[in-house]
Amino acid sequence: SYVYFHPDHFQIKICAFLFNAYSLLRYGADAAAVGAIPAFYVIARLVTAVCGIAMIPVAHCLLERIKRGTGVFAAFSVAFFPAYITHSGYASPDVPLSLVILVLIYLGVRHLERGGIGTVVAMGVATAIGMTTKYPAAICCFYVAGIIVVEGFRTRSAKEIALRILLVAAVAFVCLFAISPNLVTDLPSVLASLRNEARTVHLGADGLGFFGNLWFYATGLFSIPDATYNDTPYTSLESIVFLAAGIALLARRKARYLIPFSLCLLLWVCLSVFGLHWLRWGLPMYAGPLVLMGLGLYAAVAASATLLGRTPAAPDGARRSRGGLFAFGGIAIALLAAVFSLNALASSVALAKSAVVPQTRVEALAYCEENGITPQNSAFDGYTPFNLRLAGSAADSFADAASLETAENEGIDYIVISSYMYERYDPSNPDHMDAIRFYSTVRSECELVGEWKATEIEQTPFGLVNLMAKIGYLAAPANECLAGPDIAIYRISE
Repeated sequence: SYVYFHPDHFQIKICAFLFNAYSLLRYGADAAAVGAIPAFYVIARLVTAVCGIAMIPVAHCLLERIKRGTGVFAAFSVAFFPAYITHSGYASPDVPLSLVILVLIYLGVRHLERGGIGTVVAMGVATAIGMTTKYPAAICCFYVAGIIVVEGFRTRSAKEIALRILLVAAVAFVCLFAISPNLVTDLPSVLASLRNEARTVHLGADGLGFFGNLWFYATGLFSIPDATYNDTPYTSLESIVFLAAGIALLARRKARYLIPFSLCLLLWVCLSVFGLHWLRWGLPMYAGPLVLMGLGLYAAVAASATLLGRTPAAPDGARRSRGGLFAFGGIAIALLAAVFSLNALASSVALAKSAVVPQTRVEALAYCEENGITPQNSAFDGYTPFNLRLAGSAADSFADAASLETAENEGIDYIVISSYMYERYDPSNPDHMDAIRFYSTVRSECELVGEWKATEIEQTPFGLVNLMAKIGYLAAPANECLAGPDIAIYRISE
C-alpha cells in the first residue's frame, strides 16, 4: 500500500495490469518476478501518450457539440500545443488529468443540453478518476455540483437537484474506493502526501506567491515562462487573440456553455494557492482555453473568408474603397491565423527533432569515458552524464564549496555542471547566494576542458519571429544540433 503515497493512483493500476500482462506473455511470470525492465518504462510512457492522443478526438467532439463544423479546429489546437506534446512522453499524471478535465467539460456541456441521469453518473466516474490521478482534482466535485444546479435551476425542484448531487457524490465515492481504497483506508498517508505537495520550498519552483503563481500559469498558456529547458519551443503571444475571439463568439451565441469551461478557472486558482509552481501542473487547466482557441481560429478563418468574399469584382468609387478595406482586413486576419497555425506545426516538428538529435549528456558521457573522467574522481550536478535524471549539486561534494580546497575533496579532479541545475538559482534570493558563488568559483578558478551547449531556438513573445527561428532550427543538419541541458566539465587547478 505504500506505493499509493504517490499520486496518479489510476495510472499505477493501469500500468500494473499492463506490466503483468506483458510479463506473462513475454516471460511467463508476473511483473514482480521479472523486476524493473526497460519495457515497463516504455509501457508507462505509452499510457500517458495514449491519454494525450485521446484528448484530440475529445476536443473535436466538445467543440463540434457547441458548433457544428468547428471540431477540427479544437482538435488542431490541442494536438499541436507544445507542452502537451512534450509531457505526453513522460510517465506523469498531468496529461491524463488534462484528458479527464476535457471529458468533464464535455460532459458539462452535454448535461446542460440534456440533463440526463447518464451524464450525472458519468461526471461522478470522471471525477473519481481525476481525484485518483492528482489530488487537486477534488475541486471537480464543486464543478459537477455547480453544473447540476445550473441545469436544474429553472426546470427541477430543489429536492431533485439535491438528490442528483447526492447521486453523483455516491458514484464518485464508490468509484474512488474501487480504484484506490488506500485514499480512504490509509488517510494519514494521503494527508502526509498532501502536506508534502503543499510545501513552500523547492529549488527553482518556489517564491512566487499566489499572484505570482497566477501570472506564471496564465503566461504558461502562451509561452513557457522561465524555462530551464532551452530546447523547448514556445507557443505564440498571438494566440491570446484567438482565445479572446473564441470566448466572445461563445458568449454571443451560447453563453451558457461558458460555464463548463469555468472548471479551468477553478483549477487555475486552486493550483496557484500552492507554494510551488510547475508548468506541467498547469496542463489540465489549459485544456479548456485551447478548445476556445480552436473556436477563435474558426471565427478568424470564417471572418477572413467573409471579408474577402465581399470584395467587389469590378470596384469603382466608394465600392473600391470599401473593397480595399475588406480585402485588407481579410488578408490580415488570414495571415494572423496562418502564423498561429504554422507556429504550432513548426513547434511540433522542432520538438520531434530535439528528441532525435544528439543529446548533450550522451555526448559528454562519451568524452568522459575517453578521458578517464568517472563518478569517483569528479563532483557532478544532477542532469549530467553521471546523474541523468535526478536533481543534485556538485557543491555537496565539498565541505567548503567556495574554496574547493578542503580535505573532503581529496580525489576529486573534475567538476561537471548542468544548466538544468545552475539556472534554478535566483540571484535575488539570499538563500541561493552560496550556490551562485560556487558556480562562479568553478568558472573562474577551474580549467574548462569540455562544453556541450544545446542548440537554442531564439524566442520572442511573437509567433512570426518564433516561426522564423524554428524554421532555421529545422533547416540545420541534425548531426550539428544538440538537445538537453548545457553541460560543462572543469578540471580543478592544482
